[in-house]
Amino acid sequence: MDDSKSFELALRKQIDAKYLRPPAAGNPFVRLVAGELPRADCQEVYGGMLGSLLTFNQVLLPRLLRNAPSVSHRVELMSVIAPEWGTTGPKDAHPTFFLEFLRALGVDVSAAMMANALETPEVREEARYLRSLSQLELLARILVGETLGPKVFAVLAEALQKTYGLTPRATLYFTLHAHRDKKDADILFGIVSREARTDAEQRSVQRVIDESYDYGRYAQYGCAISDRIDYDFTRLFDRRRTTRPVARA
Repeated sequence: MDDSKSFELALRKQIDAKYLRPPAAGNPFVRLVAGELPRADCQEVYGGMLGSLLTFNQVLLPRLLRNAPSVSHRVELMSVIAPEWGTTGPKDAHPTFFLEFLRALGVDVSAAMMANALETPEVREEARYLRSLSQLELLARILVGETLGPKVFAVLAEALQKTYGLTPRATLYFTLHAHRDKKDADILFGIVSREARTDAEQRSVQRVIDESYDYGRYAQYGCAISDRIDYDFTRLFDRRRTTRPVARA
């Protein structure tokens, strides 16, 4: 196995291990999956995430494209980023789906609320942090974001529908990411492992991954919120590596 593939395997193991961590006491997603999270608490949790999600779209994604070192690198990233902004316009942008979910849940999504969501101390600090990262570190950060969906969003969508009677359309944000981000994560694992060439660069990537899982929504999602494991990035890598094409007669 060459060095980039060895590092890719290490990244996959690092991220898979996060979802085996015991959750903090009172983790809202553990309570949601168990059917024990009151609707008002769920509204508070997801309404509180809006500013972070908007910062992801308004700060992280543009910086990734703006700082891309080559046209080919930018094109490769666009296959991951374009759907976030909507391939046919705002109606299929991922923030649109999240706002539809919030409305169905009963959260205020007025223009004033959205503006205020970007001005909280926590969100302002997240934006400052993202602006401080190098291109390689930004790639590590988006890798964390794009691995959430395959790991936990399917079980959360089921819990949201069962507990609050939400429709499949209302939880499309979750089911879409649970499926689509499998491909996006694979693309990003490849880019990050290829671009992190030195030991120092690889340590920087792994540091940002660890930092990302230590606070905010990534800390709440990135643990064993249920006994179910929907997706294993390491096992997928191992299966691909050991599979050999069948010889044709």
